[in-house]
Amino acid sequence: MNDPPPATPTLRCVARAQFRLFGIPIRVEPFFLIVAALFGINLDPLWLVFAFVVIVFVSVLVHELGHALTYRLLGQRSAIVLHGFGGFTVPTGGGRRVLTKPKSVIVSVSGALTQLLVLGVPARIAVESDWGDDLLVDWVFNGGFSWWPILDLLAFVSIWWALFNLLPIRPLDGGHVAETLLGFRNACKLSIGAAIVAGFVAFRSGRFGLIAIMYFGLFAYLNYRDLREDQTSGTFDVDAP
Repeated sequence: MNDPPPATPTLRCVARAQFRLFGIPIRVEPFFLIVAALFGINLDPLWLVFAFVVIVFVSVLVHELGHALTYRLLGQRSAIVLHGFGGFTVPTGGGRRVLTKPKSVIVSVSGALTQLLVLGVPARIAVESDWGDDLLVDWVFNGGFSWWPILDLLAFVSIWWALFNLLPIRPLDGGHVAETLLGFRNACKLSIGAAIVAGFVAFRSGRFGLIAIMYFGLFAYLNYRDLREDQTSGTFDVDAP
């Protein structure tokens, strides 16, 4: 009897899926929840830290569902994994390689657009509405549980995560667009420059500090390594997590 073929990355994702949504297998790594909690650890009161973890989970999941549902519209199945620093959607049937350039770009930007339209923009509108003002007044003067900080954090996470992913830095969605349109080597060069600029701007803003330097520094280094070796290291390969 012949040995079974080795499992593909997508099959491994499906096999280890913890639940399904719209028929899409989804796996959540424990480190994803840990990192989300660390990013929100300074929120006060304490219940907001737990709320922040849920907000990040929902927002990133909606982002990845945007990719997965777009793949489905284009005739491909996929699986979602939420890991330490975000998530990725793993396609089957050859992945992006079998898509035309316009379709590949659509897949790349679909996550950010879904996140903005479904969560980010509605949450921001709610925060700035008269109802949001009433919630803010109640939150400031009465304390306790309030929907205002939840909506405010949901808007912040969803809008900025979506915009962040559109930066032309591999392996972000904008980096996939750059690689599709400009080719591998040019995308690596663009990613290195964009990562350096983005890290400097984020550090100067004072909001993210050393984390921004480490995060964008890692992106710059990995793109430099891929460029030097003239091939992808696999670190950024959505087909081989």
